[in-house]
Amino acid sequence: MNTDIKSLIPSMHAELKRMQSRVAELQVLLQQGSSDEKAIREEISRMNLRQVEIMDAMVEIQEYILGKQEALLALLRERKSLLTAKEALEKKNREYEEKLFLKSCKLLKNKWLYNLS
Repeated sequence: MNTDIKSLIPSMHAELKRMQSRVAELQVLLQQGSSDEKAIREEISRMNLRQVEIMDAMVEIQEYILGKQEALLALLRERKSLLTAKEALEKKNREYEEKLFLKSCKLLKNKWLYNLS
């Protein structure tokens, strides 16, 4: 889903550029003294509002993507922390196993010596 949302941004940029070009054309018509000044101003106003809506949507999409990236980063940090803890536990287990092995060997050696006496 994140990829689908990301793919909207370029098309939204393109739409903004198209609207900006159209507004510029309409402003030229106004400067040239077009006979339908009211309709042109209304269209410019609608297009400006639409541009704001598109920019707001783009900001929301970017915030959503950023939120997803932050969540992923938090998960990666947690994973790293868990891996570090796992490595520490594995090291402690190895040390404990070595101690148990040496203690068992010592006990078996002592038992063997005791039985011979």
